[in-house]
Amino acid sequence: MNIRCIYCKIDELGADLSDEHIIPQVLGGWLTIPVVCKEHNDRFGHSLESELKKNGFIATALDKLQIQPPNLAYREAETRIDLEYERGLKGHIDEKGSAKFFPQVSKEGHRVIPEDQTINVLKKQIERFENKTGKSINFDLEEFDNLPYDIAIPVYGTDIIFIKRKAGRGNVIMYGLDQPIPFRVIAKIVLTHLAALYYPFVMKDEFDPIKGYIVHGGINRFIILHTLLRNVEPKSVNYLPYHYIRINFVEGALAAIIALFGAIKFMIFFEEFESIDEFKPVDFLNNYHVYNIKNKNIFHAVGDDKLREWDDMLLRSVVVWGKYMKDNLGVYTK
Repeated sequence: MNIRCIYCKIDELGADLSDEHIIPQVLGGWLTIPVVCKEHNDRFGHSLESELKKNGFIATALDKLQIQPPNLAYREAETRIDLEYERGLKGHIDEKGSAKFFPQVSKEGHRVIPEDQTINVLKKQIERFENKTGKSINFDLEEFDNLPYDIAIPVYGTDIIFIKRKAGRGNVIMYGLDQPIPFRVIAKIVLTHLAALYYPFVMKDEFDPIKGYIVHGGINRFIILHTLLRNVEPKSVNYLPYHYIRINFVEGALAAIIALFGAIKFMIFFEEFESIDEFKPVDFLNNYHVYNIKNKNIFHAVGDDKLREWDDMLLRSVVVWGKYMKDNLGVYTK
Protein backbone atom coordinates (compact mmCIF):
# COMPACT_ATOMS: atom_id res chain seq x y z
CA MET A 1 0.00 0.00 0.00
CA ASN A 2 1.35 3.42 -0.99
CA ILE A 3 0.88 5.66 2.06
CA ARG A 4 1.04 9.42 1.86
CA CYS A 5 0.33 12.14 4.41
CA ILE A 6 -3.40 12.27 5.10
CA TYR A 7 -3.27 16.10 5.14
CA CYS A 8 -1.14 16.64 2.03
CA LYS A 9 -4.21 15.59 0.06
CA ILE A 10 -5.68 19.03 0.79
CA ASP A 11 -2.50 20.93 1.76
CA GLU A 12 0.45 19.61 -0.23
CA LEU A 13 3.77 20.00 1.58
CA GLY A 14 5.63 17.06 0.08
CA ALA A 15 7.67 16.16 3.15
CA ASP A 16 8.62 12.65 4.22
CA LEU A 17 6.33 10.74 6.52
CA SER A 18 7.01 10.83 10.25
CA ASP A 19 5.56 9.10 13.28
CA GLU A 20 2.36 10.79 14.40
CA HIS A 21 1.07 10.14 17.92
CA ILE A 22 -2.56 9.00 17.86
CA ILE A 23 -3.08 10.49 21.31
CA PRO A 24 -0.76 13.53 21.62
CA GLN A 25 2.28 12.83 23.73
CA VAL A 26 1.39 15.75 25.97
CA LEU A 27 -1.80 13.86 26.92
CA GLY A 28 0.10 10.70 27.78
CA GLY A 29 -0.02 9.19 24.29
CA TRP A 30 2.65 6.72 23.28
CA LEU A 31 1.38 4.92 20.16
CA THR A 32 2.42 6.32 16.78
CA ILE A 33 1.51 5.68 13.16
CA PRO A 34 3.33 7.01 10.03
CA VAL A 35 0.42 8.71 8.25
CA VAL A 36 1.41 12.39 8.63
CA CYS A 37 4.38 14.14 7.03
CA LYS A 38 7.05 15.80 9.13
CA GLU A 39 6.00 19.31 8.10
CA HIS A 40 2.39 18.85 9.19
CA ASN A 41 3.47 16.96 12.30
CA ASP A 42 5.76 19.81 13.36
CA ARG A 43 3.10 22.38 12.56
CA PHE A 44 0.53 20.63 14.70
CA GLY A 45 3.00 20.24 17.55
CA HIS A 46 3.89 23.91 17.61
CA SER A 47 0.55 25.53 16.88
CA LEU A 48 -2.04 23.16 18.31
CA GLU A 49 -0.81 20.70 20.90
CA SER A 50 1.25 23.35 22.70
CA GLU A 51 -2.05 25.11 23.43
CA LEU A 52 -3.40 22.14 25.37
CA LYS A 53 -1.52 22.95 28.59
CA LYS A 54 -2.96 26.46 28.57
CA ASN A 55 -6.23 24.83 29.62
CA GLY A 56 -6.60 24.42 33.37
CA PHE A 57 -8.42 21.07 33.13
CA ILE A 58 -5.69 19.55 30.97
CA ALA A 59 -2.89 20.92 33.17
CA THR A 60 -4.60 19.67 36.34
CA ALA A 61 -5.21 16.21 34.86
CA LEU A 62 -1.56 15.91 33.85
CA ASP A 63 -0.57 16.77 37.42
CA LYS A 64 -3.15 14.68 39.31
CA LEU A 65 -2.57 11.58 37.17
CA GLN A 66 1.23 12.08 37.39
CA ILE A 67 1.57 12.08 33.61
CA GLN A 68 3.92 15.02 34.00
CA PRO A 69 5.58 16.49 37.09
CA PRO A 70 3.84 19.64 38.35
CA ASN A 71 6.52 22.00 37.05
CA LEU A 72 5.90 20.72 33.50
CA ALA A 73 2.13 20.32 33.82
CA TYR A 74 1.74 23.97 34.87
CA ARG A 75 4.59 25.35 32.76
CA GLU A 76 2.23 27.51 30.69
CA ALA A 77 0.70 29.10 33.79
CA GLU A 78 1.51 32.59 34.98
CA THR A 79 1.87 32.04 38.72
CA ARG A 80 1.30 34.79 41.27
CA ILE A 81 1.91 34.38 45.01
CA ASP A 82 0.45 36.53 47.79
CA LEU A 83 2.40 36.45 51.05
CA GLU A 84 1.63 38.20 54.31
CA TYR A 85 3.91 41.14 53.58
CA GLU A 86 4.19 41.04 49.78
CA ARG A 87 1.50 40.46 47.19
CA GLY A 88 1.46 39.57 43.52
CA LEU A 89 4.92 38.01 43.45
CA LYS A 90 5.87 36.26 40.21
CA GLY A 91 6.51 32.59 40.79
CA HIS A 92 6.42 29.06 39.49
CA ILE A 93 5.44 25.53 40.49
CA ASP A 94 8.39 23.27 41.25
CA GLU A 95 8.75 19.55 40.52
CA LYS A 96 7.21 18.67 43.90
CA GLY A 97 4.16 20.84 43.34
CA SER A 98 5.21 23.64 45.69
CA ALA A 99 4.84 27.29 44.69
CA LYS A 100 8.08 29.25 44.72
CA PHE A 101 8.61 32.92 43.90
CA PHE A 102 11.46 34.31 41.84
CA PRO A 103 13.89 36.96 43.13
CA GLN A 104 12.25 40.24 42.15
CA VAL A 105 11.34 43.79 43.07
CA SER A 106 7.83 43.79 44.52
CA LYS A 107 5.04 46.25 43.78
CA GLU A 108 6.00 48.01 47.02
CA GLY A 109 9.53 48.55 45.67
CA HIS A 110 11.21 45.93 47.89
CA ARG A 111 13.66 43.41 46.59
CA VAL A 112 12.21 40.04 47.58
CA ILE A 113 14.47 36.97 47.68
CA PRO A 114 13.47 33.33 48.32
CA GLU A 115 14.85 32.00 51.59
CA ASP A 116 17.17 29.46 50.00
CA GLN A 117 18.81 32.15 47.85
CA THR A 118 19.08 34.95 50.41
CA ILE A 119 22.65 34.41 51.61
CA ASN A 120 24.05 34.11 48.08
CA VAL A 121 22.22 37.22 46.90
CA LEU A 122 23.32 39.19 49.98
CA LYS A 123 26.90 38.04 49.46
CA LYS A 124 26.86 39.22 45.84
CA GLN A 125 25.41 42.61 46.83
CA ILE A 126 28.17 43.11 49.40
CA GLU A 127 30.84 42.08 46.88
CA ARG A 128 29.36 44.42 44.29
CA PHE A 129 29.47 47.29 46.79
CA GLU A 130 33.09 46.47 47.72
CA ASN A 131 34.15 46.39 44.06
CA LYS A 132 32.41 49.67 43.35
CA THR A 133 33.69 51.61 46.36
CA GLY A 134 36.98 49.84 47.13
CA LYS A 135 35.85 49.42 50.74
CA SER A 136 36.11 46.20 52.74
CA ILE A 137 32.87 45.30 54.49
CA ASN A 138 32.88 43.23 57.62
CA PHE A 139 29.62 41.29 57.70
CA ASP A 140 29.54 37.70 58.98
CA LEU A 141 27.19 35.80 56.66
CA GLU A 142 27.66 32.65 58.74
CA GLU A 143 25.62 34.37 61.47
CA PHE A 144 22.73 35.03 59.11
CA ASP A 145 20.59 32.23 60.53
CA ASN A 146 20.89 33.74 64.02
CA LEU A 147 19.67 37.19 62.98
CA PRO A 148 16.20 38.21 64.19
CA TYR A 149 13.10 38.22 61.99
CA ASP A 150 10.86 41.12 60.98
CA ILE A 151 13.22 44.03 61.73
CA ALA A 152 15.33 46.11 59.39
CA ILE A 153 18.96 44.94 59.54
CA PRO A 154 21.61 47.22 58.03
CA VAL A 155 24.91 46.04 56.59
CA TYR A 156 27.08 48.67 58.23
CA GLY A 157 29.27 50.67 55.89
CA THR A 158 26.91 50.12 52.94
CA ASP A 159 23.49 51.26 51.75
CA ILE A 160 22.15 47.70 52.10
CA ILE A 161 19.23 47.08 54.48
CA PHE A 162 17.26 43.85 54.60
CA ILE A 163 14.46 42.19 56.56
CA LYS A 164 14.30 38.47 57.28
CA ARG A 165 10.83 36.96 57.09
CA LYS A 166 9.74 33.58 58.36
CA ALA A 167 8.59 31.15 55.72
CA GLY A 168 4.83 30.83 55.76
CA ARG A 169 1.80 29.93 53.75
CA GLY A 170 0.55 32.12 50.97
CA ASN A 171 -2.17 32.27 48.37
CA VAL A 172 -1.27 30.95 44.91
CA ILE A 173 -3.10 32.12 41.82
CA MET A 174 -2.36 30.69 38.36
CA TYR A 175 -3.29 32.81 35.37
CA GLY A 176 -3.20 31.90 31.69
CA LEU A 177 -4.91 28.52 32.09
CA ASP A 178 -8.25 29.75 30.80
CA GLN A 179 -7.73 28.85 27.14
CA PRO A 180 -10.25 26.42 25.64
CA ILE A 181 -9.16 22.98 24.51
CA PRO A 182 -8.46 23.40 20.77
CA PHE A 183 -11.23 21.65 18.85
CA ARG A 184 -8.81 21.07 15.97
CA VAL A 185 -6.69 18.85 18.23
CA ILE A 186 -9.77 16.82 19.13
CA ALA A 187 -10.60 16.32 15.45
CA LYS A 188 -6.99 15.38 14.71
CA ILE A 189 -6.92 12.73 17.45
CA VAL A 190 -10.04 10.97 16.17
CA LEU A 191 -8.99 11.21 12.52
CA THR A 192 -5.56 9.72 13.31
CA HIS A 193 -7.27 6.98 15.32
CA LEU A 194 -9.49 6.24 12.33
CA ALA A 195 -6.43 6.16 10.04
CA ALA A 196 -4.86 3.60 12.36
CA LEU A 197 -7.97 1.43 12.00
CA TYR A 198 -8.14 1.65 8.20
CA TYR A 199 -5.96 4.14 6.33
CA PRO A 200 -7.66 3.95 2.87
CA PHE A 201 -10.96 5.05 4.39
CA VAL A 202 -9.64 8.41 5.66
CA MET A 203 -8.29 9.22 2.19
CA LYS A 204 -11.84 9.46 0.85
CA ASP A 205 -12.97 12.89 -0.38
CA GLU A 206 -15.66 13.03 2.31
CA PHE A 207 -12.92 13.66 4.89
CA ASP A 208 -11.52 16.71 3.08
CA PRO A 209 -13.73 19.20 4.97
CA ILE A 210 -12.61 18.15 8.44
CA LYS A 211 -8.99 17.88 7.25
CA GLY A 212 -9.28 21.44 6.00
CA TYR A 213 -10.55 22.52 9.39
CA ILE A 214 -7.70 20.73 11.19
CA VAL A 215 -5.04 22.26 8.94
CA HIS A 216 -6.40 25.74 8.33
CA GLY A 217 -8.87 26.38 11.14
CA GLY A 218 -11.90 28.50 10.35
CA ILE A 219 -15.50 28.10 11.43
CA ASN A 220 -16.16 25.00 13.50
CA ARG A 221 -19.01 22.93 12.13
CA PHE A 222 -17.69 19.59 13.31
CA ILE A 223 -17.25 19.44 17.08
CA ILE A 224 -19.34 20.07 20.19
CA LEU A 225 -18.01 20.07 23.74
CA HIS A 226 -20.51 18.08 25.76
CA THR A 227 -19.04 18.29 29.26
CA LEU A 228 -20.14 21.43 31.07
CA LEU A 229 -16.95 22.97 32.45
CA ARG A 230 -18.09 26.52 33.11
CA ASN A 231 -17.83 27.45 36.78
CA VAL A 232 -16.25 24.06 37.53
CA GLU A 233 -13.02 24.05 39.52
CA PRO A 234 -10.44 21.92 37.61
CA LYS A 235 -9.22 20.25 40.80
CA SER A 236 -12.76 19.00 41.55
CA VAL A 237 -12.99 16.85 38.40
CA ASN A 238 -12.48 13.08 38.69
CA TYR A 239 -9.84 12.49 36.00
CA LEU A 240 -9.18 8.90 34.93
CA PRO A 241 -5.96 7.51 33.39
CA TYR A 242 -7.46 6.81 29.99
CA HIS A 243 -9.01 8.38 26.92
CA TYR A 244 -11.72 6.63 24.95
CA ILE A 245 -13.13 6.98 21.44
CA ARG A 246 -16.32 5.59 19.96
CA ILE A 247 -17.08 5.94 16.24
CA ASN A 248 -20.33 4.96 14.57
CA PHE A 249 -22.35 5.37 11.40
CA VAL A 250 -25.51 7.25 12.40
CA GLU A 251 -28.33 8.33 10.09
CA GLY A 252 -26.14 8.40 7.00
CA ALA A 253 -23.17 10.12 8.62
CA LEU A 254 -20.00 9.18 10.46
CA ALA A 255 -19.83 10.55 13.99
CA ALA A 256 -17.64 10.02 17.04
CA ILE A 257 -17.40 10.59 20.75
CA ILE A 258 -14.09 11.13 22.51
CA ALA A 259 -13.55 11.56 26.24
CA LEU A 260 -10.21 12.91 27.45
CA PHE A 261 -9.21 11.45 30.81
CA GLY A 262 -12.62 9.78 30.84
CA ALA A 263 -14.10 13.12 31.88
CA ILE A 264 -14.01 15.78 29.16
CA LYS A 265 -16.31 14.62 26.38
CA PHE A 266 -16.63 15.87 22.80
CA MET A 267 -18.91 14.84 19.93
CA ILE A 268 -17.65 14.99 16.34
CA PHE A 269 -19.51 15.08 13.04
CA PHE A 270 -17.28 13.89 10.21
CA GLU A 271 -19.42 13.91 7.11
CA GLU A 272 -22.33 12.25 5.37
CA PHE A 273 -21.54 9.01 3.55
CA GLU A 274 -23.64 7.06 1.08
CA SER A 275 -22.11 3.87 2.41
CA ILE A 276 -19.31 2.67 4.67
CA ASP A 277 -19.33 -0.92 3.37
CA GLU A 278 -15.71 -0.51 2.25
CA PHE A 279 -14.63 0.22 5.83
CA LYS A 280 -12.99 -3.14 6.43
CA PRO A 281 -12.76 -3.33 10.23
CA VAL A 282 -16.47 -2.59 10.52
CA ASP A 283 -16.63 -4.65 13.72
CA PHE A 284 -14.59 -1.92 15.41
CA LEU A 285 -17.36 0.59 14.89
CA ASN A 286 -19.74 1.33 17.73
CA ASN A 287 -17.43 -0.08 20.42
CA TYR A 288 -15.27 1.93 22.78
CA HIS A 289 -11.56 2.09 22.01
CA VAL A 290 -9.79 2.78 25.28
CA TYR A 291 -6.26 4.17 25.46
CA ASN A 292 -4.94 3.34 28.92
CA ILE A 293 -2.19 5.93 29.43
CA LYS A 294 -1.10 4.45 32.74
CA ASN A 295 -0.41 0.90 31.54
CA LYS A 296 0.29 1.89 27.92
CA ASN A 297 -2.19 -0.47 26.35
CA ILE A 298 -5.34 -0.32 24.23
CA PHE A 299 -8.48 -2.38 24.57
CA HIS A 300 -11.99 -2.48 23.15
CA ALA A 301 -15.02 -2.34 25.39
CA VAL A 302 -18.74 -2.65 24.77
CA GLY A 303 -19.62 -0.27 27.61
CA ASP A 304 -22.54 -0.57 29.97
CA ASP A 305 -26.11 -0.08 28.74
CA LYS A 306 -26.57 3.28 30.42
CA LEU A 307 -23.40 4.75 28.90
CA ARG A 308 -24.20 3.40 25.43
CA GLU A 309 -27.77 4.70 25.56
CA TRP A 310 -26.56 8.16 26.57
CA ASP A 311 -23.80 8.21 23.97
CA ASP A 312 -26.18 6.99 21.26
CA MET A 313 -28.28 10.06 21.94
CA LEU A 314 -25.19 12.28 21.78
CA LEU A 315 -24.12 10.75 18.46
CA ARG A 316 -27.56 11.37 16.96
CA SER A 317 -27.52 14.92 18.29
CA VAL A 318 -24.16 15.80 16.77
CA VAL A 319 -25.23 14.35 13.40
CA VAL A 320 -28.37 16.51 13.38
CA TRP A 321 -26.27 19.53 14.36
CA GLY A 322 -23.56 18.70 11.81
CA LYS A 323 -26.01 18.37 8.94
CA TYR A 324 -27.63 21.66 9.90
CA MET A 325 -24.25 23.42 10.07
CA LYS A 326 -23.21 21.94 6.73
CA ASP A 327 -26.43 23.10 5.04
CA ASN A 328 -26.09 26.61 6.45
CA LEU A 329 -22.30 27.14 6.29
CA GLY A 330 -21.53 25.28 3.08
CA VAL A 331 -18.77 22.75 2.45
CA TYR A 332 -15.00 22.91 2.26
CA THR A 333 -13.50 23.47 -1.19
CA LYS A 334 -9.87 23.13 -2.15
